Amino acid sequence: MDFDLTDEQTRIRALARDVALSTLLPRAAETDRTGTWPAETLAAIGQAGLFGITVPTAYGGQGADALSCALAIEELSYACASSGLIVGIQNLLCCEPVLRFGTENQKRSMLPALARGTAFGTAALTQSVGDANPCTVTARATPDDGGVLVDGTATGVVGADYAEWILVMANLSGSSSGRNGGGPTVLIVSRSSEGVRVGRSESLVGARAAHISAVHFDRCAVSATQILGEVGGGRQIAQAARDSGRLAIACQAVGIARAAFEETVANARECGVLAADQSDSQLVALALADMATEIDAARILVWRAARSTASRPTVGAECSMAKVFAAEMSARVTNKAAQMRGYAGFVSNASVERHGRDARIAEVLEGSSDVQRSVIACDVLTK
Repeated sequence: MDFDLTDEQTRIRALARDVALSTLLPRAAETDRTGTWPAETLAAIGQAGLFGITVPTAYGGQGADALSCALAIEELSYACASSGLIVGIQNLLCCEPVLRFGTENQKRSMLPALARGTAFGTAALTQSVGDANPCTVTARATPDDGGVLVDGTATGVVGADYAEWILVMANLSGSSSGRNGGGPTVLIVSRSSEGVRVGRSESLVGARAAHISAVHFDRCAVSATQILGEVGGGRQIAQAARDSGRLAIACQAVGIARAAFEETVANARECGVLAADQSDSQLVALALADMATEIDAARILVWRAARSTASRPTVGAECSMAKVFAAEMSARVTNKAAQMRGYAGFVSNASVERHGRDARIAEVLEGSSDVQRSVIACDVLTK
């Protein structure tokens, strides 16, 4: 695999790093403390064009590849895990399915606003945040006057209270068309539609400003033009979105771990640990070496998964490998970073303590580690 970045990938990474350091990082602690939706920082991200990285320029996006998106999510998550998660959801769980499966009218009506960041889009394609089944139906739909009426509940929806559009998977009663016959169908639902109600935001231990909520549907009318892809073809869309979501979380985990690692290195230098007692110096050096190695290994898996999306339609195993390794690596690195700071690493206003909580969330979002291992094992056994 070629590890050299193109000029475009380098440009987008530099752009994301600039936004992260100048806008996100100074507000990260306060964003985490209050758990407030980071509207100001998201506006800056939108102005930089980082909400539509893979969206073609014809629809107002950057027209870049999945690796460029991965690089940007890592940089943003380095500064603020909540913002990195929101950007990943917008790019990979909303824009990407519309781009791959949407009609021309759907693309033109949604993608320009999403790419500019003037609208936020999210997805309700699974039953819960840690669901083992990537294609669990979350709602029911019944035909009505050329469209459908949606009923039911979807849980674990990121940013639902701030979304303009929510991609919802529903069982369409009486459906027999489409390649998957009577399978679930993905609908593009406007949050402002009558019959849509967003529940209270869950208080998570990490990525606290991302606002994960349940969305309730009560005879919500959806027109036929708001069906994404084929009727009954929801499983294919949901699986593709789940792969992208796992890639986004892997990128987030690498960014979180990198932040904890770099702060640990800076603290060791500032305190003169490496120049103090030889035994202590060796212990610190060995721990830093392990942390650096694991972060780089995770990043390589992320890059491989991102590049694979351009050449193959299904990359579930690669995305699961990247996600499980990066998430567990991030938990180990942040825990080690906190231990190396002593009690100061566990006080509530310490940034390394925040990184540890954010890393724990990365372990369960888009499927737990056991879910990822099941995907990987299935791929291994069926080859």
